[in-house]
Amino acid sequence: MDFSIADCAIKDKMDRFETLKELIMRFSPAAIGMSLMLALVSSGLNAVQRDDVISARALVYVGQAKVAIDDQNWQLAIDNLETALALHPRNANAYNMLAQIMEKQGLLGKSIRYYRESLDIDPNGQEALIGQGLVYVKRGAVERAKDNLSRYEFLCRKKCDAKEKLNLAINTYGMEKAKPVEDVQLRPTAKAQ
Repeated sequence: MDFSIADCAIKDKMDRFETLKELIMRFSPAAIGMSLMLALVSSGLNAVQRDDVISARALVYVGQAKVAIDDQNWQLAIDNLETALALHPRNANAYNMLAQIMEKQGLLGKSIRYYRESLDIDPNGQEALIGQGLVYVKRGAVERAKDNLSRYEFLCRKKCDAKEKLNLAINTYGMEKAKPVEDVQLRPTAKAQ
């Protein structure tokens, strides 16, 4: 058989085509799988909202809550803050504001709980540490207040006015509870028979 140059060129092109077809068949399932995986991961990353970026709508409700607090309209402030938290559940500032409202209403347990929520989001939240510490003092949990004070002192390296406020509350707590000796009335005890 006599092959011409044209026949060799055609056979060479057919061999290359077969090699290319074999490579495509071999690697296309892996390539398709990788591209699908990358598409899913990248679309999933775009759908996740960053924790530190609070939506504009949530900020509007926090602003409305501040106005309601200034007017001492506690229920409206609470409603606005709860709406802000529904829009962005990791808003430490909204929890701090709720805690302050609860404290003003005398609901100290709820106040502590909201401060705890804030500290779960931002463990270094200085406002929450001081606020919770002050509420602890009101509840008589002075040791817990001291823990908050030491955490705050660690975080606040410069002049910290809030530290002095909590320190004063802790130090005066014992004095407010103790009665002067003159005020204590002795009662006779029953004799043991």
